[in-house]
Amino acid sequence: MLLGCSFGKGTLIYRDTGKKAYNFFNLKNGEKVRISLKGFAIDYGKQLTKGETQLKKEYILKAPLDEIFDFSQPKFELPEESRTFGNIKCEICGETVPEDKIRLQDGKKVCLDCFKGKW
Repeated sequence: MLLGCSFGKGTLIYRDTGKKAYNFFNLKNGEKVRISLKGFAIDYGKQLTKGETQLKKEYILKAPLDEIFDFSQPKFELPEESRTFGNIKCEICGETVPEDKIRLQDGKKVCLDCFKGKW
């Protein structure tokens, strides 16, 4: 939100890698940066006590940025400029969805929620 990015505008790209890393690209000047969260001494896999949670919060708020994050170059290039699609009404539920998310089923235009089968 702070950067004005959204899925709808095609300026927010979600890559499900399971990592706590974010890649930022400046479309106007070509600058780019990857910011990834460093590990903490407190194990992520266990339930934290209230005291541990408070210590972690204080550390994140007070520590220098380079102690919390690694800064590097993104490991991928920015994809081609996104295309915009018109909206189509699903013939089963009546909701509108972008046309690239419509599937044909038994001659009807249906959304992914209503589509039966693999999408």
